Amino acid sequence: MAPPASEKRLALARRAYDGLIAGDLESVMADAAEEIEWRNPEQAVEPGTRKGRAAFAEALGRLGEMFEYERFEIERSAERADAVAIRVRFVGRGRGSGAPIDTVFGHVFRFDGDRLIAFEWFPDPARALQAVGAERWPGERTNGS
Repeated sequence: MAPPASEKRLALARRAYDGLIAGDLESVMADAAEEIEWRNPEQAVEPGTRKGRAAFAEALGRLGEMFEYERFEIERSAERADAVAIRVRFVGRGRGSGAPIDTVFGHVFRFDGDRLIAFEWFPDPARALQAVGAERWPGERTNGS
């Protein structure tokens, strides 16, 4: 089991989430390396990896066109070496439909020191945990509770 994420790295993730809610892409990108990667899973509308700050900002912008963000709640986190896995609840609305959204995702933030070098998301939070090499969330019992 990996330990919970450090407060410093969780603060960087929270700043990114807060920036998304505020529509402030500059604050989301504040800790991003020039060579940052945005990694979408195979089942995403636009699967694959985008490289560089411009492509990362474009991916964020496209999400902003599709969703109205109300809040991101970090439910659990795990840190291994240069990566932080986060089980996050997203609450918002579809921008075009107005349909309410309340769902849980897995996010992985990868760092080089304090610089964000990659972001990955997964529809299944367990996949984010696996992506950082952990078997279960800190504090989670093995019987699934």
